[in-house]
Amino acid sequence: DEMATGIATDAYVRFLDGVNFDVETPTPSATSALSTNYVRLIEKTSRLLKSWSPDGDAQISVDVAWSPGGIDGRWYANSKLVEVADVVFIMAYDMQSQNMQSRCVAGANSPYELVRHGLAQWIALTGNETARNKLVLGLPWYGYKYPCVWLGGTTYDPSSPPLCSLKSVPFRGASCSDAAGAQLGLAEIVSLSQMSNASKIRVDASSRSPAFEVQNTQIWFDSATSLALKVQLARAFGLRGVGMWHVDALQGLSDKEMAAMWNALAADSNDVQVKK
Repeated sequence: DEMATGIATDAYVRFLDGVNFDVETPTPSATSALSTNYVRLIEKTSRLLKSWSPDGDAQISVDVAWSPGGIDGRWYANSKLVEVADVVFIMAYDMQSQNMQSRCVAGANSPYELVRHGLAQWIALTGNETARNKLVLGLPWYGYKYPCVWLGGTTYDPSSPPLCSLKSVPFRGASCSDAAGAQLGLAEIVSLSQMSNASKIRVDASSRSPAFEVQNTQIWFDSATSLALKVQLARAFGLRGVGMWHVDALQGLSDKEMAAMWNALAADSNDVQVKK
């Protein structure tokens, strides 16, 4: 109660429109103390802040993993989180955090089929239109730069990026993870792609995501085109809208490049939710 009161009070005195919750600590089950107390914290904060707001319209949002299936050991009470929040921001990125492949290979930050699979799971969990209207698909405006231990070979599709073998960096039970690489904002990625020694950009057929190589590194990211495909998924599933992480990643792009990214989010969605 003390924490909820503190959070609600801080938001109120700062004249904020609401509060965003993003807890990603592992928890073993939906009935664990962490899971139970997290739901109570959000519920109490929401009740207080809405009671103090002139029209009771303060917005409480919560960030969740791309799938409700215990991603990275986060077995939260997801159905209850959806119930107590106004907006549920599905973080469809960092999806290589637990790379379960038989070998450590660089891959897409937000693979299309995994995003689709995760959304289907969230829709099945929510079960009704009211809850579904709280769901927002969060997409990345950043990518990953991976140092390749070995770079070469071919995938099943010769037009796809070559294989980039990675050093094993374990994360929460998985022997491989995106911790083997480093996050880069889109502006940095565009700059790297224009270097004289950069390879051409290839689109991976499986993940529908682009990648390219510079020296002995491979960079995976999302373009306006690959984002638009996932925005169409949000539309098809009847979600509230789409959002991104994060706005600052576009700093340094040309006006034309920025416009393309914004248009990719807005083209086929009912609403654009900016997560800051």
